[in-house]
Amino acid sequence: MHSLMDSQSSSSDIYSFSYESYPGSRRNSYSSFQNESISSSTSGDRSSPNLPDLYEYAEKKKWHKVKALLKLPMAKDETTFADTSGLTFLGLCVAFSAPEEVLRQVLDMHPQHVFAQDIYGATALHIACLNGASLQTVLVLINECKDLVKVPDIDGRLPIHHCVECICRDEISLDASINVMRANIDVDPDILTVEDNNGFTVVDLIQDARCIETNTTSENQRLKAVYRFLKTATIQNWKMKKQMWEKKKAEESEQTTHTTMTSSSSYYSMSYISPPDSDVSRFDVSFCNMNEG
Repeated sequence: MHSLMDSQSSSSDIYSFSYESYPGSRRNSYSSFQNESISSSTSGDRSSPNLPDLYEYAEKKKWHKVKALLKLPMAKDETTFADTSGLTFLGLCVAFSAPEEVLRQVLDMHPQHVFAQDIYGATALHIACLNGASLQTVLVLINECKDLVKVPDIDGRLPIHHCVECICRDEISLDASINVMRANIDVDPDILTVEDNNGFTVVDLIQDARCIETNTTSENQRLKAVYRFLKTATIQNWKMKKQMWEKKKAEESEQTTHTTMTSSSSYYSMSYISPPDSDVSRFDVSFCNMNEG
């Protein structure tokens, strides 16, 4: 896979790449699929090089047929295969905007596929965010495994990086993109400051897109709105972490002060004792603690 942002690429090239350059892209045909099983629970051996009709129906978005076929006994075995890039049937359904019911049917059969990464390191959540999937699709995946928001692909990019790429290509509405990004951020706000292999955070990506001279006024307004959202979220996360750090330091300081005061309140009390049968006086040293008196 070629990096979506090479160090030698110009800003105008960054967001104009073809879907074919990234896993989970909307393919023109399903002929690239091979009978390669990614499920350790099934053998996955098939004599025919062609995949079941499920894959073709998913690509053509014939979801009523997909739903019906997924209810058949052989559906679990027939959905274990991935294409040559490692894209699972779940990833294919996500890329082609499958209804929530279909996604849940697939996840019920193969819950392990939500963790699957293809040869590019992309999970189903990367694919969803790159292809402008609905908020409901994104939430289905996140609720299945919240750690997906923190998984990098081979370019070091998290799903939220691809949310930004999608809005920069104007392939998702402003409100929808912000909702999807918020769903990722709510799981772990620290993803806002994660850098990809080129040192770009999500704020860097959106700023770079704003510098493209050919942007129209509406494009600039959309990108500015996304930038403001990401910047505000980043600042809020920084303030929250700062408050937590200050609270921790205050508690540590209070504990240190309490320990010092407790130590200072202890002292040695010396009581004079005169033995009845001796003219020699001696001191009996006893340890006293004022807090106990």
